[in-house]
Amino acid sequence: MIRMKKSLVVLSTAAITLMAVSCSKSSGDSDETTGNWVSRSAFDGKPRGFAATFNIGDVVYVGTGFNYAELNGAIAYRDFWRYQPNIGQWELMAAVPGYGRSGAVGFSASGKGYIGLGNDSLSHAMNDFYQYDPTGNTWTAIAPFPATDGRYQAVAFGIKDTGYVGTGSNPGGSYRDFYKYDANANSWTQIESCPGDKRSGSSAFISADTAGYVVAGANTGSNALNTDFAYYKPADGHWHSLRPIFNKSSDSYDDDYSDIKRTQAAIFVIGSNAYLSTGAQTPGGTPFTKTWLYDIKNDQWTRRTPFEKQARTGAIGFSFSGRGFIGLGSASSSQQLDDIVEFQPNVTEDTND
Repeated sequence: MIRMKKSLVVLSTAAITLMAVSCSKSSGDSDETTGNWVSRSAFDGKPRGFAATFNIGDVVYVGTGFNYAELNGAIAYRDFWRYQPNIGQWELMAAVPGYGRSGAVGFSASGKGYIGLGNDSLSHAMNDFYQYDPTGNTWTAIAPFPATDGRYQAVAFGIKDTGYVGTGSNPGGSYRDFYKYDANANSWTQIESCPGDKRSGSSAFISADTAGYVVAGANTGSNALNTDFAYYKPADGHWHSLRPIFNKSSDSYDDDYSDIKRTQAAIFVIGSNAYLSTGAQTPGGTPFTKTWLYDIKNDQWTRRTPFEKQARTGAIGFSFSGRGFIGLGSASSSQQLDDIVEFQPNVTEDTND
């Protein structure tokens, strides 16, 4: 069976500074009607889960992924699309080289996009990587991922001219090692490993082109992680731990932290907040729709309106001009999706959208 992954998202926000402060208000004080989900133009390609995505400027790119039900077998795709949310237009671009793949990662750096890793239709883990040049709609093979074994369900993010890739799984287990890719030198260098457990199916985002965050996921034993939440700061070359995503402190801010933990979820950034939604409690588990806002400045989570469309794992999350979106994904092994949904954070829930 093909293995599934949540694609990873490369996002930026206005400049922010991390602060670890307590809050007297419990996250449980917030009802789940803050924020509204609105359907947008559906993906023009075939329905799929566990695709890869990245942004270059104001353009979103989406490609690869799988459809388990097609032709009575798992089909991994190579097709690659450009999406302009402001006009709702999809355009087919040059296909990603190599084999079709699912559970790949994507990031952007120095005006180029990158896709690599993942597993093919026979569940073989891959370590190849490719660079996309939007000016010529062309792909070029780059230095392969340096870890000995290929992997899927990893995470990636790009900060300025550097990409960061790590964690993930293959048949040998899960990992927490991390590497940076220098786009100018076409070379990989190992950096500090992600803190805590080995993991796959985590979610990643960036803040203000200064730090990359990795949250949630599942360990080798398929247990969702609720303690290991950290950010990597290129300026000092270290990971920095954040508050656990469960009710651990004696303060009230985390009293309702009961279902932040998850794997194969989607995440996007709007302003100084990240939004985590969809996913499942365990790999291959029942998808759910609970949505949380993460206040990056105050290191605190608050509930928001649950995802109002079909529950799913392996969806993509992306930002565009201060807007956030979730799309595609797998409702089950036999049902892949092609919808695109926008979250409006300052609008009251309207179930008629």
